[in-house]
Amino acid sequence: MHWRGYIIVTLIIAALAGLFFVSPFLQDIFFLITRDVNNFASGNMGITMAFFVILAAISAMVSPFSSVPTVPIAVSLWEWEVATVLLLLGWIIGGGIAYAIGYAAGNPILRRFIHEEKIKRYEKYFSERMTFPAALLVRLSLPAEIGYAFGVMRYRFSFYFLATVIAEIPVAIVAVRAADALVTLNPFAFLGWLLALLALICVSYFFFRLKKSRYKNCARVSSHVTISR
Repeated sequence: MHWRGYIIVTLIIAALAGLFFVSPFLQDIFFLITRDVNNFASGNMGITMAFFVILAAISAMVSPFSSVPTVPIAVSLWEWEVATVLLLLGWIIGGGIAYAIGYAAGNPILRRFIHEEKIKRYEKYFSERMTFPAALLVRLSLPAEIGYAFGVMRYRFSFYFLATVIAEIPVAIVAVRAADALVTLNPFAFLGWLLALLALICVSYFFFRLKKSRYKNCARVSSHVTISR
């Protein structure tokens, strides 16, 4: 997703949240759903937590924004600290599964959709320039599905896993705190946390693009020097 895509998604989320804040009808529906879920969870806490973790893992393999509707309910059930841990656990599990799928079966599938030369360039970039800080920037700035690419390119799993954990911690905290502000009907806190999340992603994306551009320029210079020789 391009950085403009994140801005568009953020504006959509802000608009929906604004509608929720000004609509007592929507608030009543939400709290009725929360009450019913809470009644079920009170006698099935383990199952409810496991289900939330599974949903978070699936969202990490599809899109991080797909878990947005479930986070406010999780916050209302377990408070934001527990919800953060569960969300983070699900995202890490989903990221690991995405890496495993990409590692085991991604390359043949990828070659059906992307030209061979482009794949080779990606592989060269991952092997030569994808340092741990660069991997961390990628995990912060690009969608969670990028885990498939790390697996396809055979990037070192220990580095990928550590980058995933570090990157997901602030994102999970900000996402859950924004959901907490939504549940407690605090629009200013919600907007602040939402803008903080957008800023984190955009700044990481900017530095990643900057690093990638420098790599391309160095590659062009190196190629020019080789041809001149």
